[in-house]
Amino acid sequence: GEEEEPTYLTCDQSTNVCGIDADKAPTCTPSTTPGLGTNCTSENYCGADVTTGIAECLNYPSSCYDNKCKGEEEEPTYIDCDQSTNVCGIDADKAPTCTASATPGVGTNCTSDNYCGADDTTGIAECLNYPSSCYDNKCKGEEEEPTYLTCDQSTNVCGIDADKAPTCTASTTPGAGTNCTGTEHTDFYCKDDEADGAALCMYTPPHDCYNKKCTGQQDYSTTVIDCDQSVNVCKFNDTGFPECSADSRGEGVNCSHSDQFYCNSDESGAGLCVVPPVHTCYNTKCWGNAIFSKVSIDCDQSSNRCTFNGTGYPTCTDTTRGAGVDCTGTEHTDFYCGKNITTGDALCKETPPHDCYDKTCTGEQDYNTTVIDCDQSVNVCKFNDTGFPECSADSRGNVQVQRHRIPRMLR
Repeated sequence: GEEEEPTYLTCDQSTNVCGIDADKAPTCTPSTTPGLGTNCTSENYCGADVTTGIAECLNYPSSCYDNKCKGEEEEPTYIDCDQSTNVCGIDADKAPTCTASATPGVGTNCTSDNYCGADDTTGIAECLNYPSSCYDNKCKGEEEEPTYLTCDQSTNVCGIDADKAPTCTASTTPGAGTNCTGTEHTDFYCKDDEADGAALCMYTPPHDCYNKKCTGQQDYSTTVIDCDQSVNVCKFNDTGFPECSADSRGEGVNCSHSDQFYCNSDESGAGLCVVPPVHTCYNTKCWGNAIFSKVSIDCDQSSNRCTFNGTGYPTCTDTTRGAGVDCTGTEHTDFYCGKNITTGDALCKETPPHDCYDKTCTGEQDYNTTVIDCDQSVNVCKFNDTGFPECSADSRGNVQVQRHRIPRMLR
């Protein structure tokens, strides 16, 4: 109204017009032509001042909000303004203002794949990509027939120019990519789709034994190169030629864990699980190969395996049992394990049953007159390296029992 102290009358001016009566009070009259209002963009929705009823263009809620306001001076200035709880305005001098508001200011909508950022200069909200395991290597345009531009998005971001063609701009925040599970270069390596450049997770699951060679494809299907795939992956170039890449581990085979095994490979380089046979008695030395064929080292092959290094020098590897012999009967009764002192090869020391057993054990060499008590029905007479007699519970006595002269009274 136009009173000395103006009053306000609720009036939807989309279908009514305002007027003033004789007392200068406001009136609201239906009309085929609308009353006063304001024009907003598609990015706004309509509101009105609570006191005056003047129409306002309100911003839809956004995921991310601008954090500055820009003035309209000849050389525009910027002021800080969190537009999630404030709105920008312009004062009489065309300088920017920031006013607290129940409705938010300007922003942009991002997806769950993004987090919020803002331009350092203008404060315009930006949708930033979370760091990814693998990044796309192309940008796609928005032309009628989209074109692709090579772009490493680990250090660049894609954009669209005025002609809707793709652009690639260096950035301190990464572009688009995908997240993989596990540790890169062990559980997976990164690859990009040849057509659209989309990042791919190439998973390389663990194996017990790995292939040792890499075979080509296509025209190079008979080309084989050495490739330890426990630490490398077999790949191919555009022609199919094999490449041994340190991008990740590669192919192999999984073994049954119900028994001991060690890894080997066949002629093609494919990984093999080798289960060493179980023996009764095991070798105690490991001999070298080639130029070290006369070199031996101690190696208890009941819990170790004899191998050679690249020069043929012997090594005792504690991965599985090793070589030995198989004996007949029950150990510690029908036989006990012995060895060739020189070679370390296992021997089956057979101890056949007797009706009557010696009760003593006589030494050898310098100790051939040394006699100790030894019930050979449950023990065996043995000797140490000097020939001194030992009564061992390894088995019953053997066939080489000591001969005793039978007393005359028993003849």
